[in-house]
Amino acid sequence: MSKTKPVAVALIVLGALAVPAHAEMIETDQLLAPSADAQRAQVDAFLVRQDVQRELEAFGVSPADAADRAASLTEAELQVVANRIDTLPAGANTGISTLGLILIIVLIVVLI
Repeated sequence: MSKTKPVAVALIVLGALAVPAHAEMIETDQLLAPSADAQRAQVDAFLVRQDVQRELEAFGVSPADAADRAASLTEAELQVVANRIDTLPAGANTGISTLGLILIIVLIVVLI
C-alpha cells in the first residue's frame, strides 16, 4: 500500500496542474488567405520594379506618389491589387498584363 500512496499523490498533483486547452474552428478562407502584410510587401515589390516605374511615369504618376497611395490602400483594395499581381504570368512577356495592373493602380491613385 505504501507504493500506491506516492502514485496517488503524483496523480493528484498532476491533475491540479493541468490547464484546460482552448480551441475554436476557423474558416478555410481565413487559413488560406495571405496576410495583409504579405500582400502589402507584394505590391511594394511590384511598384519598385523599373518597368513598372517607367509605365507609371508615362501615365504622369510619380512612383513615390504611387507608393504612398499603395501604402494607404484598404485591405479590400490591397487584396484586389495583390490578386491581380498573382495572375501575371511568371517570366513571360507581361507587357499587356503589367499595363493592365498599372492602370488599376493609377485608377486607385487618382480616386483616393
